[in-house]
Amino acid sequence: MQEFRRRLPPDAQEIGRGAILFKLSHHGPTRPSDLAGWCQLDLSTVSRHLGALERDGQVERLADPDDGRAHRVAVTSAGQEYVADFITARSAMVATATATWTPTERAELERLLRRLAEDLAALRSAEGEHK
Repeated sequence: MQEFRRRLPPDAQEIGRGAILFKLSHHGPTRPSDLAGWCQLDLSTVSRHLGALERDGQVERLADPDDGRAHRVAVTSAGQEYVADFITARSAMVATATATWTPTERAELERLLRRLAEDLAALRSAEGEHK
């Protein structure tokens, strides 16, 4: 992860902000409290990141149609561009790092990463059931 972060552009090195943008672009407009849960971060941390993202024009506040006292946040076109650039940079780095691997080795890595993601999701789900 350190090597990955080192190779990212300086404005993409803030992983918390990136995680928030990824979740928002996946889920659409949402309340900050829901976003904090999805990112497994404290609401105060998410609020701080959202403030910076809003100042940078990457997220915007919207009225919450279900509660006039609350708001939702959504990714702007600038935020979507950031997410796309981040994915492109990460994909290029992985492609370069695995360029000498055989197709079988790359397929095995993909299989193992998929398994890890599924097992982590199952673990997270099981932990949520025990709370």
